[in-house]
Amino acid sequence: MIKAVEGTKQKLSDYCEVNRCSNGGICVMGAGEPFICICPDGFTGDTCNETETGPCNPNPCTNDGACAVTGHRRRGDVFSEYVCRCQPGFDGVHCQNSKPLLNLSSVLDAVRADYTR
Repeated sequence: MIKAVEGTKQKLSDYCEVNRCSNGGICVMGAGEPFICICPDGFTGDTCNETETGPCNPNPCTNDGACAVTGHRRRGDVFSEYVCRCQPGFDGVHCQNSKPLLNLSSVLDAVRADYTR
């Protein structure tokens, strides 16, 4: 099969030979496009040459919370499956809430006071 491209004739199978996909992407002939690259997880772009940002890049967690991907489902262009693992003393979806740490000596004092009554 021959197709005219910018005034030249080129076999359709040649598109994937000259338009290489990067980072392990797979080149396939596209409908309406001369070729498309199917990119592996973590890469995007016409030739898989761009690093895909995910739910944890940049880190949505505050107060040194650790972001963990829990799945690869998307809602539109937004990743919807991640959780923030908060440092001690913080909670909330994005570790945005500070919570008081228990003071062990005050807890022991309260227990002793109850015991001695």
